[in-house]
Amino acid sequence: MIFLFLFGCCVEDIVGRVNYTLMYLAGGIIAAFSYIAFSPTHFSSDIPMGGASGAISACLGMYLFLRADADIEFKYFYILFFAVDGGEFEIPAWIAIVFWFLRDVIGMAMSAFMGTQGGVAHGAHVGGLIAGCAMIGVYKLMIRLKKKDEEVPESPFASLRVQPQPAMAIAQPVVEEIATIYIAQDGQQSGPYTTSQVQAMVRLGSIGQDALYWSEGMTDWQSINEFIG
Repeated sequence: MIFLFLFGCCVEDIVGRVNYTLMYLAGGIIAAFSYIAFSPTHFSSDIPMGGASGAISACLGMYLFLRADADIEFKYFYILFFAVDGGEFEIPAWIAIVFWFLRDVIGMAMSAFMGTQGGVAHGAHVGGLIAGCAMIGVYKLMIRLKKKDEEVPESPFASLRVQPQPAMAIAQPVVEEIATIYIAQDGQQSGPYTTSQVQAMVRLGSIGQDALYWSEGMTDWQSINEFIG
């Protein structure tokens, strides 16, 4: 009952009262069938099997899967020449529970192969603890699946990926040319023209090789050949 109080209360706080009650009862039933499976000679005994230790063992299995890293505090005392002294120490829960489990495994093996009962249903303890671990495993899996279902579904378009487009040439801004060039040819002067206009007239032959040009900032007229070059 001390084990039930220490471990059962903690498990109930974590999984809830309803879940804990169902797991406790299921652990006791599985523990009873485990004892029957591991101790077939009990049918020939006049002593009935009863008790809650199998269900309490399931509580230990549940605690093991929920709080394996928790520390369990042990207290001890001793009497030496009429002097009473004691102390306390802590060990991880998984060490204490596994040690207790292995002790029952040895007791179950001795009951099965040597026929020693001792009034303790070791098989029920082993089956109950394994059942507790399994039920918490299922409990955690159900919580994980529930959280996954509650997540916002991903958009059906989420798998679509925007394909990178080829780089496009960036249009350069058009620089407006200022007409500052004058042309002198055959004694006639014309203008002003832009640089592009002069180049086009040269290509078309509208301006001969003997023509002269002048632009703002120049001190004198220059040959059109220098402008083309």
